[in-house]
Amino acid sequence: MPLISTDENIAISARNKIKGKISTISTNNTNSEVIIDIGHEQNIASIITAGAVKKLGLKEGNEVFAFIKSNDIMIGK
Repeated sequence: MPLISTDENIAISARNKIKGKISTISTNNTNSEVIIDIGHEQNIASIITAGAVKKLGLKEGNEVFAFIKSNDIMIGK
């Protein structure tokens, strides 16, 4: 699950940082799905709280950074 930040220099242990622009934010009562366009027709999706979207002031078109830290990677075919 990617973490989202508007600050590229945030102090965090995750080292996989991907820059992109928010293309879509879909919100229900408690959660928001944020789709980040990272170029080359690729997107990253993250589910965060609706409160976090509001607190960060996230809007479609904002430049953000997705930080990814994972213990497991699954590959399917």
